[in-house]
Amino acid sequence: MEHTTSNSRVKIQLNSKDKIENIKQIAKLLDRTQIEHAVRQFKKMDGRVDTYSDSTSYHVVIEGKEYPPMAVFGLALSLLLDTTIKGNQFQGGTTSECCKTFKRLGYEIRDKIKMEDEVFSSGHFILGDHYKKEDVFRLGGVTPRPIRNVSGTSRFENCVVLFVTLNKENKNVAHNYDDRFKMGGTYFQWESRKDFTPNSPSIAAIFQGYNVLLFARIDEKIKGKSQPFVYAGPIRAIEANYPRDDNQTPVEVTFNVECYKPNPIPSLKALYDWAPKSKVKNLSKDLKSIPMYQLTENTSPEPLEQTKKSSSKRGEKKRKVTDWGKQGASNRSKGLAGEKLVILHEQRKLLNLGREDLANKVEHVALDSDSAGYDILSFDEDGNEIYIEVKTTDKGINHHFFISQNEVKASQKYGKQYYIYRLYNFNDKSGTAEFYSKNGNVDDMFQLVEDTYKAYLK
Repeated sequence: MEHTTSNSRVKIQLNSKDKIENIKQIAKLLDRTQIEHAVRQFKKMDGRVDTYSDSTSYHVVIEGKEYPPMAVFGLALSLLLDTTIKGNQFQGGTTSECCKTFKRLGYEIRDKIKMEDEVFSSGHFILGDHYKKEDVFRLGGVTPRPIRNVSGTSRFENCVVLFVTLNKENKNVAHNYDDRFKMGGTYFQWESRKDFTPNSPSIAAIFQGYNVLLFARIDEKIKGKSQPFVYAGPIRAIEANYPRDDNQTPVEVTFNVECYKPNPIPSLKALYDWAPKSKVKNLSKDLKSIPMYQLTENTSPEPLEQTKKSSSKRGEKKRKVTDWGKQGASNRSKGLAGEKLVILHEQRKLLNLGREDLANKVEHVALDSDSAGYDILSFDEDGNEIYIEVKTTDKGINHHFFISQNEVKASQKYGKQYYIYRLYNFNDKSGTAEFYSKNGNVDDMFQLVEDTYKAYLK
């Protein structure tokens, strides 16, 4: 095989494995002008050079920017010889003719910082804001990388960052993963690449307790323009499914959306509400994909002896007025998590009774109003409304709870249709709890001890 250059007549010698045997002789013909020409060609190709992948260990620095050495070297050889030189026709590595040529021409070979060795900072991201991939790396304080080489699953030393495009209508079947929010944004369903297994580093990290940060968008492009991602916040894996180990089946993971917003801004609402056109949202199917073991019902405990004694004092007022400010953000978060568990419990209950029509009507009233006196509107099997107030604690079954005058009045109004669901032993990490329920007038079911007062200046 012969090719003529401006310098000499060069004969490429290939061995039985299609490797260039006289690469050292040919490489000596390269100069800086040809390397810079190759860089311009690399940019025109948007860094996508057939038969070449990104370097995993080092970069070559040209005019202050980092490039994959083999791709640039191969392009330079192709331009020199006026033929296509493939990435498998010569060796890479710091002792190869590729790197020796760059060093001879005065270019720096720099070790590539591995992503998994860098610490990603999440403190600069705002829930619901839009970010390009390059913005995410810049604000995360990690080494910028060619966007074409940033995968949807980026593992750092302290976290895993997921970049997810929901709408995959234009993707081929091999890449048409079923990624979407469920239960109005409470959960996120995600499928890994098909070559991942539960033992793949990124998947293993997710279930070893690494922080997982989700950046999602509906469409990759709109009218040919690439779309940014919306920061959906941290998510926590609660269940995984891996039916077959065949490199053709993705790992299916269900995440709890840790910063779920019941009244989301438009950017988040669009993500929460999106569903593929080919799959109409189905409550029964969604519930089947979410763990069943989250809420365990038990019988209510016997009254404590000291509670009986304290309630027998003559003239003692029994009403408890809740001071919501006193309980703080932590309790509010715990309360919302408990309410979400009860909603799932009620929907499953109604589905099991064959009342999907009612399951779809279960309403999280507390999200829109704190004056109703109850958190959740649900139904019994006959379609009668029931009004549920949820009280959640990480303490034991006998731990007291706070209840407002408004809630007590609601129990008097609705009578046997009013329920207290007392969740206890709540585990924030696993999202599980036990509970018992009582229905009727709260005055008849519990001893109410007043310990909070309104104060006015005298």
